[in-house]
Amino acid sequence: AVATPIITGHLSLWTSLAMLLAAWVVATSVVGLLQASQHAQGRRLAALAAQPRHSWGMWLAHRGVAVFIVGVAGVKSFEQEKTVRMKPGSSATLGGYTFRFDRLDEVQGPNYKALRAQVSVLQGDQPVTLMEPEKRLYNSSGMPMTEAAILARVSGDLYVSLGDAVGDDTFGVKLQIKPLVSWIWGGCVVMALGGLLAASDRRYRLRERQARAASTPTPALPSVPEAA
Repeated sequence: AVATPIITGHLSLWTSLAMLLAAWVVATSVVGLLQASQHAQGRRLAALAAQPRHSWGMWLAHRGVAVFIVGVAGVKSFEQEKTVRMKPGSSATLGGYTFRFDRLDEVQGPNYKALRAQVSVLQGDQPVTLMEPEKRLYNSSGMPMTEAAILARVSGDLYVSLGDAVGDDTFGVKLQIKPLVSWIWGGCVVMALGGLLAASDRRYRLRERQARAASTPTPALPSVPEAA
């Protein structure tokens, strides 16, 4: 919690609390595993490997919770966005990136017509990617729709959206940087894997079979008539 604003240069109580919570979740799950193997003298690795699946599933799910928290904190605390007027040949900067509007083309889709912009993204003098946001007009409804261009990365996602025309070949363009978005989805995936691993523990199946057996009534034995 204390190191986060020092490392990021961004002072935020919410971010520090979120990082503290993520660290606490990871630390408690590690302590739980170590306590489960503390009586295995000199064979701690073997004792950890012998832990049941539900323990490892819980450990993995907690890791997913921590990753999810870090992702949400990163998006909420460090996202940047702005809307600028751009036309072919113009450029704008955001968060250390330069977005250069190279060209605008008319394209024909299977059920729509669209204006497609080509936007080169650079970091310093190094090219990062080419993004192609579109403004679509669908034939069936006649409603214009914005198709954002997205660059998804582990460190964060870049979004470019082509808005409405505000002049000759000039459009409103929305630029967004969302750090650690993929960590949110990754945390959900890790939590789901942890749940599946825990559910695969055979002890749950044995317990279910025992419960079914206990609830099944025992058939009565046929009575034997007494001798006359």
